[in-house]
Amino acid sequence: MNDKNLGFTIKRSCDEIAENKMFYLHNHPDCYEILLFQKGNAEFWVEGSKYPLNPEDTIVVSNFEMHRVHHNSPSEYRRMVINVDLNFFTRHGCEQYKNIFINRTLGENNCIPAELSRKYCLSDIMRKIGDYLNDEEDNGVAATAALIELLYLLNRAAGKTNKQIKNNEQIKNIILYINNRLTEQLSLDKIAETFFISKGHLCRIFKEYTGYTLNRYITYKRLMYVRELVASGVSWTDAGLEAGFSSYSNFYKAYRRTYGHGPRG
Repeated sequence: MNDKNLGFTIKRSCDEIAENKMFYLHNHPDCYEILLFQKGNAEFWVEGSKYPLNPEDTIVVSNFEMHRVHHNSPSEYRRMVINVDLNFFTRHGCEQYKNIFINRTLGENNCIPAELSRKYCLSDIMRKIGDYLNDEEDNGVAATAALIELLYLLNRAAGKTNKQIKNNEQIKNIILYINNRLTEQLSLDKIAETFFISKGHLCRIFKEYTGYTLNRYITYKRLMYVRELVASGVSWTDAGLEAGFSSYSNFYKAYRRTYGHGPRG
């Protein structure tokens, strides 16, 4: 059964993490992600927040959130990941279940702790989805139903979570400031002045909490916005300018540097 044809994918993975293994910040522009953490010594980094991970913690990530898993030491890293297409909810008449992905502040309430995951049987249902997909005669009917149940329970569990996170409130505010002003002129000087912080200190702590330089973060978020605009029917040229790039040439260079090819493929 090719689960991608159903509007979602599921994958079980296990890696031996070496001392120098890096998982880079990224996002999934075309889907939402659900990650069941099963084993490892790691934290989940997302938009300036850091969640210490325990076995059976469940992570939810929107298509617009930059994130990665940071490993504190060499260890076995085991997880299960479900990626749900953006149109899955409309296709199956469950738009309200998108709330857990879209009605959150960036980097907040991403983690449903293990005790709640167990209470709501989230890990059991995720395992069932994978098992149901192995029944090729069912054509994904049971797996799709189980995923809808999982989304329902995720939304119920999300309202009861109090998972502690590590963050820098100033960096969180800077991230929100940037994301609310992507179409405006943003510069290191302006942001440092707005938040009464030296440019050197801003650069250091921003990289520490996000894994990106300030300028690289702004560029990446603008490119994400460009792709959303194009998906809604805006031309590449107009989308680049609307997203805050000073010219099509600057947009093209940033796109090619980031994705390895021009915006038209």
